[in-house]
Amino acid sequence: MKKATVLVSFLFLVSMVFVVATANADSNAAIVLKDLDHPTGCYYSGVFSTVDQIHTVATSSGVVKLVCQFDTPDGYLPSGKAVHIEGFSCGIYLPTGSLITTDSRIDINKNNATMECWIKLDN
Repeated sequence: MKKATVLVSFLFLVSMVFVVATANADSNAAIVLKDLDHPTGCYYSGVFSTVDQIHTVATSSGVVKLVCQFDTPDGYLPSGKAVHIEGFSCGIYLPTGSLITTDSRIDINKNNATMECWIKLDN
């Protein structure tokens, strides 16, 4: 019951993001949904995953940004050097369905990783 309530609340909030973003197309407003229970979680390369370190930003210009933060598993970077990867496929969950983008990057260091993906919605 709790998961269903969280999912419905999340979908309502995300729906409101797009209603407000569309209604305020002339402003520079942005809506941030942070640390919500995401219905599908956030994953990268089968190694990184989280269900609670996720936030989404929707701007009035129709850009949606997904940010996920992960803990780096022990031993994942044997050289100890940070890694930066761009252009991988990234799916962003929306109430109307998932959209795929390659406007993406992940920065991985020995302690944590941050993944960002951007998609421009058609108005």
